[in-house]
Amino acid sequence: MLDQTTLVLLTPFFVTLFWILVISTSQHQKVNKKLELLFFLTCGLVAFVSAIAFFGQYYKFYQLIYVPVVFFAMSQFPAFYVYIKSLTSEQGWERKSLVHFIIPLLTTLAAAYIHYYLLSEKENYQFVAKVITGELPETRHLKLAYLVDRISKNSFIILGLIYYWLSNKRVKKHRSKLDDYFSSTEGKRINWIRLYNISFFFTLFAGIFFHSLDRKIFIDNPQLLALPFLPLTVFFWIIGFHGHKQKTIYPTPLNHPVLDNQNSIQTSDLSDIKIRLVTLLDNEKLYLNPEINLPDLARHVGTNRTYLSQVINQEFSLNFNQFINKYRTKEAKKRLNSQEGYRLTIKELGEQCGFNTPQSFARWFREYYGVTPGEYKKTIGL
Repeated sequence: MLDQTTLVLLTPFFVTLFWILVISTSQHQKVNKKLELLFFLTCGLVAFVSAIAFFGQYYKFYQLIYVPVVFFAMSQFPAFYVYIKSLTSEQGWERKSLVHFIIPLLTTLAAAYIHYYLLSEKENYQFVAKVITGELPETRHLKLAYLVDRISKNSFIILGLIYYWLSNKRVKKHRSKLDDYFSSTEGKRINWIRLYNISFFFTLFAGIFFHSLDRKIFIDNPQLLALPFLPLTVFFWIIGFHGHKQKTIYPTPLNHPVLDNQNSIQTSDLSDIKIRLVTLLDNEKLYLNPEINLPDLARHVGTNRTYLSQVINQEFSLNFNQFINKYRTKEAKKRLNSQEGYRLTIKELGEQCGFNTPQSFARWFREYYGVTPGEYKKTIGL
């Protein structure tokens, strides 16, 4: 039968392991789009292994994995930010994102130098004993090891706050451009970041509480381990669950070059772009594609997305999202007035006209015609 300490420690470990396995073996998603998320979860998993080794009193194993754990533990929040950045960027993964792991790497190298070079095997065990009892070490080498340990723990909290701010700033910036980029924004707003924010602060306070007390207190009172580790369980469950559900937002790599260079456009005459845009939509009805976005439409028009966006904003006084969905609602109204369209369900009609959900269809139809599609259908009476 599992004792209380083991149960508390194993809960976040198995929750994190569960989502790693689910995400990495998912058949309906491209796993390469989830590598940053998997790395974040792996960082948490390694940290939990360290906690299990320490509070399970496997001190030899704990000492053995101490140095790599420093890197993975400190990399958790930078890894989550890199995941959010990749999720909200057309470029996806970028090598320059590695800069976010410099501080964890430097701290790990310092710990490696101390524990693998300066400290003897006996002194490494003494270091673990000092961590347990909370006593200040006496020798110079042990004092240095203790200092690096405290720096890594304090840096963990500081990095958490910095990357919490950066992650939310990134999401806010992403949301601000959605309506000018996508015709359908369902599932692209990353609304679950709100739950992340709430759980983050519970986890942060739990971490401060955990690191402010001597480990011996938790060893003597194992029930106290629930205070830091249960919030961690919820934290990793939220990220694992919503990260697994989160679909790729930007198609990366793009199937075509994004025409943003002025040298690649055919004309800078906005009125000419407007004519070609209207002609194209009237004839080919590209708005019926629920995933049509600004770069896609710009490619078909033969211009860049900056000019196209300018035309839509200035000539029609709409953003891209409003512009495309206005075309879709017009098409839906036209079809509702026909025998064939009238026989369709509202859901079927919405899907045929490019709407991803009935809710989105109803919202946009009401936006332009003052009634829902169902209400308008009742007035026709075909």
